[in-house]
Amino acid sequence: MSDNSIVAFYQSRKTGVDKIIDQTFFQLLTGTEAIDSIIPSRNYLSRKLLLVKFKRHKPTIASVVGENQEIPATRPRATLSEDLFGNLKVGKKLVFEHEHFEMMHEMQMYLNSSGAMASQMVTEIERYFFGLAADLVPALDGTALMLALKVATTGTCTYTDPLTGAKVELTYPGTESTLLPSALTSGNRWTQPSTADGLTNLETHAKAYYDIHGVFPPKLILHFSDFRDLASQNSTKIAKLRRSGADSTAPDVTGVYIEDAELIDMIRARVRCDEVIFFDAMYSEEQKNSSDPLDKYFLPEHYYFFGEDDLIERAYVPTVEKDFQPGVYLDSERVSKSPRKEQTVACANVLPFIGDPRKIAARKVA
Repeated sequence: MSDNSIVAFYQSRKTGVDKIIDQTFFQLLTGTEAIDSIIPSRNYLSRKLLLVKFKRHKPTIASVVGENQEIPATRPRATLSEDLFGNLKVGKKLVFEHEHFEMMHEMQMYLNSSGAMASQMVTEIERYFFGLAADLVPALDGTALMLALKVATTGTCTYTDPLTGAKVELTYPGTESTLLPSALTSGNRWTQPSTADGLTNLETHAKAYYDIHGVFPPKLILHFSDFRDLASQNSTKIAKLRRSGADSTAPDVTGVYIEDAELIDMIRARVRCDEVIFFDAMYSEEQKNSSDPLDKYFLPEHYYFFGEDDLIERAYVPTVEKDFQPGVYLDSERVSKSPRKEQTVACANVLPFIGDPRKIAARKVA
């Protein structure tokens, strides 16, 4: 290959490339954002480890037995089949273009020069190409997060990739219907300030969670816009006035404004949760028939969900390309000599995994 081959560059620095990929992936595994504690990225050396972690049963107490009685065996619990996971692979390809080859050619020229400036330019260009490779890793993890949040809000994951047409259809058995109530409609929607009663919606939902799990949900995750819709509701303003001792029959809500901190206190009092978390991060999804990517929220619009640490995992399982090891596999290859075409591809086998689907509790509010 020629000196300005990007494939040759990556191959000659394979150890460094592998290291930066592993370091970037490790940063994802040890993420410190609020959502990372709820939906962490995890490595699994075997899919079967996921299968044995899955619970689809209501916990039962032990049997009382007589001194000489045989202890009865527990009934076999329902388990997941590996077929449920299918072969869910995510991947991203970076095709190098003319300007990339020009930059590589420029680096070769600096390599043949001397001086501090030449050395600095070589270092900067190397960092640029290392960065291109490293950027592929969070792209894969972003897809995993997007799929996981579909599970967190509906108990299912139905998604068709706009570029490949590949379909993901995951349905976790064992969800509780009372924790996945139907979407609010008409005047009950949180966007209807004069008729909605969002605090009561949350309180009722949290009580249903308590009735099943014996504890209230530790965390409430929602969009900030839905949070402010809640603040604009007359019912919330009345609740604020009543907290301050106003007339409880027909309080005047004209001019009442609720600060963020006060509304958080009101929610925590009703839901009895430890944290209220806003999550409005977005991702850009490439489209098949358009050069403009489509921006979407990771958390589906107008949904909230109850969460706890390790609720759902972005579970990385072994992949053939990585010699049956979990994680991200990266490879660079020349596609054609003329026209000049080289590319770098990253892929991983990853799936949204929840060990106890009874914990899924969410609702669409508008």
